[in-house]
Amino acid sequence: MLKQNAIKTLLIGSMCYLFAIIDSPNFILTAASLSVFILFIQLFYTHEFPSFVLFGLLMQWLSVSIELHYCNFHGITLAEKYLSSGKSYGAPDLLNEAFWLNLSGIVAYAFGIWVIIRKTTTNYEKTNTNGLDRYNPKKIIYLYIGLFILSIFIKNNLFTFVSLSQLLNFILTLKWGFFFIMIYICIKQKSNLIFLSCVVLFEFILGFASYFSSSFLNILVLSVIAFLFSQPRIKVKYLAPGLVLISGIIYFVLLWTSVKEKYRMFLNQGSREQIIKVDRDEALQKFTELAGDVTTSTLVDNVSDVVDRVGYIAYFSNTLQYVPTLKPHQDGAIYWNAVSYYFKPRLFFPEKPAIDDSKHTAEYTGLFISGKESGTSISLGYVPDAYIDFGAVFMFFPLLLLGICTGWIYRYFFRKSPNMFWAMVLTTPFFFLTNINGMNADKVIGALLIYTVFGFFTIRFLPKYVDRFIMNPK
Repeated sequence: MLKQNAIKTLLIGSMCYLFAIIDSPNFILTAASLSVFILFIQLFYTHEFPSFVLFGLLMQWLSVSIELHYCNFHGITLAEKYLSSGKSYGAPDLLNEAFWLNLSGIVAYAFGIWVIIRKTTTNYEKTNTNGLDRYNPKKIIYLYIGLFILSIFIKNNLFTFVSLSQLLNFILTLKWGFFFIMIYICIKQKSNLIFLSCVVLFEFILGFASYFSSSFLNILVLSVIAFLFSQPRIKVKYLAPGLVLISGIIYFVLLWTSVKEKYRMFLNQGSREQIIKVDRDEALQKFTELAGDVTTSTLVDNVSDVVDRVGYIAYFSNTLQYVPTLKPHQDGAIYWNAVSYYFKPRLFFPEKPAIDDSKHTAEYTGLFISGKESGTSISLGYVPDAYIDFGAVFMFFPLLLLGICTGWIYRYFFRKSPNMFWAMVLTTPFFFLTNINGMNADKVIGALLIYTVFGFFTIRFLPKYVDRFIMNPK
């Protein structure tokens, strides 16, 4: 019933939206965007189990659609937005084509996932009778504190243990599964909420001492999802706090955008590398100082920068302009290199070069792209890589195949988990693993391979040892 009501509400809202822009040249693009959003909800949403595949796909939808809806708000087209912005990237005449290809690409990817998992998360017989109430909230918090301390050590020493980077990155990814279940269990059992709040707030504050916004945004987003799914049903009274939380996310995104350039220069002490050369106290003090100087007008002015940062069609339009006119399609070379790269573990191939996203983007757009030397990394994304390799028609096959593989891995972890607790822990990372617009093909495939390999051993050995510590005796 909740799902049907949500779909009806979305349909009514979408029709009102489309009626308001009925004379806009963006009408058809907007109708397609809204249709895909509703389609994803219809295919993947269920309130019984949080589908992080859905939330990951909605993030990909946002990266394709955000610029379009921004243009609707200002009454302009995508081409007019870039012609008036004076930016050195984005091919105005090809932005609509980039939109269609990218949107269709994530639909193909989503369809591949759905084909595999469509019957997986509709059977909760085992998960609904697993006795989640046997898990001790306080012990879970202690466990997470240990993981949090371990994650700090890993981040500070990641480049020291280069040969173990794949294992260490897996631990950092899996940590978010424990973060989610910690909040979910505490709220579900209404236990240790003050202790939980202190832990989450502490990590949230420390997140501002990081080089990347994801350190604190992941906390906000996963906290909201955990709260919503821990409730028996979504009530009207949750609307106001929900809007406050969403507003908070938008505020911190705008705040980060306003200060990040000066803040990162302080963190790396002018070296322009993606490293932190100051201690956490100095970092937090500097962030507080810079944040205090941000005005409301500054936040408003940075809305367009956030839209540009989240959007992933501009560089794709440059790729459409450059390939195959000036550079031929690669006929699968990018995908072959992506797969073969991860069959050479750094433990045995220490001289293996690091992946350079900006260099890859520059090569297939013809643009000058700032890279590691200036502390930036700009990805094209998995969808443009599919186009570069196979063209505008055959690009959908590798996207469909990736979706099938992702769905199979998701289904494996869901079914092999001994109970709902571990199913949530092991499927939460798919929120990040489905980030096909934020990562190039080599990183998307690599992240999935690494998570699958280490996750296989985790699910076979970890639950029986960890459960002894965090479960109450029968």
